[in-house]
Amino acid sequence: MLTCRSFHAVAHFTPQELVGGWTLWADNATQQDQASDAQALVIIRGLWIDTSEHVGESVAGGLLRSFAREWNDFYEHIGKVAGRYVVFVIENDDVHVFNDPSGLRTVYYTEDGDIVASHLKLLARTAGKKLSGSSTRTEKDLDSTLCAGVWQLLPNFALKANSGSVKRFYPMEKNRYTEWDLEDKLSRVQTLMNRVLGNVADRFGDKIAVSVTGGVDSRFILAMSRPYWHNMAGYTYGLEKARTATFRDQMMALDQDLVTQLIDLTPLKSHQFLDIANLPKTSPKIHQTVRSNTWQNHLQGLLPAYREVFAEPGWVHLRGNGLEVVKRFWRAPSVSATVALQLLGLPESQERIKRAEQLGYSCDHFDFLMTDLLYWEVRLGKWHAEIMNEQDVVYETVLPVSTREIYEILLSFSPAERAEAFALRELINRNAPLLNFIGTNDRRNLYEQFRDSKAERNAPVPLFEPRFDAPESAEDNEEVEVLHDRTLYIPADYFVRNALASVLFTQIEANGALQFTINQPYECAKNRGKFSWEVLVDDEPLLECDGAATSLPVRVTVRNLRVGAEVRVGLRAHADMRGIKSWQNASWTTISAVEQVPTVVAEDMQPIATCDCPDARVPQGKSLAGSVRLMKDSARSLLKRAKSRTK
Repeated sequence: MLTCRSFHAVAHFTPQELVGGWTLWADNATQQDQASDAQALVIIRGLWIDTSEHVGESVAGGLLRSFAREWNDFYEHIGKVAGRYVVFVIENDDVHVFNDPSGLRTVYYTEDGDIVASHLKLLARTAGKKLSGSSTRTEKDLDSTLCAGVWQLLPNFALKANSGSVKRFYPMEKNRYTEWDLEDKLSRVQTLMNRVLGNVADRFGDKIAVSVTGGVDSRFILAMSRPYWHNMAGYTYGLEKARTATFRDQMMALDQDLVTQLIDLTPLKSHQFLDIANLPKTSPKIHQTVRSNTWQNHLQGLLPAYREVFAEPGWVHLRGNGLEVVKRFWRAPSVSATVALQLLGLPESQERIKRAEQLGYSCDHFDFLMTDLLYWEVRLGKWHAEIMNEQDVVYETVLPVSTREIYEILLSFSPAERAEAFALRELINRNAPLLNFIGTNDRRNLYEQFRDSKAERNAPVPLFEPRFDAPESAEDNEEVEVLHDRTLYIPADYFVRNALASVLFTQIEANGALQFTINQPYECAKNRGKFSWEVLVDDEPLLECDGAATSLPVRVTVRNLRVGAEVRVGLRAHADMRGIKSWQNASWTTISAVEQVPTVVAEDMQPIATCDCPDARVPQGKSLAGSVRLMKDSARSLLKRAKSRTK
């Protein structure tokens, strides 16, 4: 804790007097390094790994030398220091505070400019402030906290403690790696990751924990750390067996199956499965410590199990969460403070809009997308950082990708490549290629997926009924084929307002959920409003998205389906573009990766549809009522032709 107030003592902390009446109160267990000259003092506390070229120099000394040249050199250098730490730069009477590139070392400060602390409850207790409000909302609410007049420092921002004010210092220019070729990008990431992981291995020896899941992020960390597998202890939490048929339990069971396959290919020192249905109880002492460390609760019930597995002190945990920043989780059709609040799920207010604008979330920064920075700084730097505080009772944590240089390189790939995790999969292929062979969110390995895909391509045209609905004013009744092998479009001659092309593309054989991917490659901001795709269950639209919103694949989940339900994907025209072949081509849509997940569906549960595209929304007051189904005869004709092809 850093303060300019007078305190007789702070429990468990030792004071260090600084210039300008400031005092640093700190524990003796956390590593600290400092360096000074006639102009400034630099202090760093926490866990750090310097990936810069300052070989043989203490990190504080290197940062001081960079600061002596100019602020931009200091910003560049601190961005190359991985780990979980806080840095203080004391220049004359001014105190500047920075945290690590992912914001994992939390920093809280008062707007009065008199206290900076590592934990919110520590600051509240010291300053006599009360916590109030919703922790669920606060974890997304920009840099606000549960204490009035107290704020959280986000990554990529610098705090001037004297005034309680912050400013953005990154990004400072356009992405420097956009023009680099693929080999140079991947080689540089490989070099930096080797430096981080080599340092971790040298420092922690055989006390390296790694969480193993069935996702891409986890296997990326595994692949990059392959030289140290013999020193690594893996763990996975989940369900030994699905207790129920709920969607959550089925997904946990799937993850467990994938992990079993991955572990067979990864000879770690050990691997432990933690069954969340059979966890030890938390001791009152640990419970109290965790409650003091954090204001949120993220699977705290797992902490006793972690402490049993990693009982000895001195462990470090490797996590892959930082990779979420570069996978383009959040997308938006436009950029504004209002859009930023919508992505965070926050109600609009003048105060919030003003704060979002002050933090820079009303625009892109050079060629860095606002949506990426928002996810990086608020989702990772706020919500995830508090998870680190929660887990401090078990081990220290390192995100190996957590340098601004690595983030910037991975953000320089195209939006489509990022959404597909292309760079991550390519680096997996270079380090541990067999890890790419196991399916991702799919029990089938790559060969089995290829085999099944080939079988689908060679199969006859599906015997499901294609359908085309248009207003009563439509003049033509000629036969029009709108579907071939899970592909549909709006025919040019029928592209009139409210026309709907749809397809029933699978049979619901058991109660549960249906997952599938909509591939609609057209994207053009100026042509929005011409058509949309819809997801319909028993002719009721549950989800819709403008057809020009995104060219990226959209993963859809429809829950609470019952046997026999009809799930359709439809294309609805919103403008009269009759006869224009380019609009028929623009509407071309395919459906892929269809998977049914059996689950329990209670009697009072109604079907709901969700997806990973932020532009999608629930239709308001829409249904198929009023549309006249045309071409019943042509649909029957299509079925006859399809049947004839199977003979």
